[in-house]
Amino acid sequence: MTTITLIQGIRIFVASLLALALSMHGYKRKSLDTSGAAAAFIVGFISLGSSYRFGSLLLLFYYSSSKLTKLKEDIKAKYEDDYAVGGQRNWIQVFANSILAVGLCLYHILAIGEDSNLFFASSTPDFLSHLSSQISCMIVAHYAC
Repeated sequence: MTTITLIQGIRIFVASLLALALSMHGYKRKSLDTSGAAAAFIVGFISLGSSYRFGSLLLLFYYSSSKLTKLKEDIKAKYEDDYAVGGQRNWIQVFANSILAVGLCLYHILAIGEDSNLFFASSTPDFLSHLSSQISCMIVAHYAC
């Protein structure tokens, strides 16, 4: 049986607090409905709990997409019949924007474990370090899209 180290316990605690704070923030601002807030907590907890690097990417995506959603709302309202100002996202929309990255986070923590340094040269120290770097790039690419 695997025991949780102090560092892992702290990361789980921090992930829980940040995921709860972010999901409640989205719910209070009415950008998430109840199911969306629950899904956001799951996404945040897994991303932050698996790696601060992956959690930081999620936070950057969340912040930038929230700001871009509000950009030029008046123009969007003119062209979209069903446009709702600050429309609430539900669990389907939350998972649609994050399920691939969350799956990669889970795979990383289960198959590789702790974060490792990023290696992009052909002379990487070992297979797992190389795989960890590839997964990190996939998560960045997912949120960039």
